[in-house]
Amino acid sequence: KKICSLTGEQRLEIASNSFEAVKRVVISSLNDVKDDSEIKKQLFLRFYSEDLSRTQIKEFLQHIMS
Repeated sequence: KKICSLTGEQRLEIASNSFEAVKRVVISSLNDVKDDSEIKKQLFLRFYSEDLSRTQIKEFLQHIMS
């Protein structure tokens, strides 16, 4: 009920803050990964690998790794 009473901007801010918090948790679990491109790759795989086909994953990884 409370969320429904918030403005769209407020709901977006909550969602964004939640995503950033989860992202920090995932990054902290990536032991010894220091390379930015590898962090991006691991974040992508952790968040989206179950929702996309292998082809889509491969294409996206090629894009972010280049």
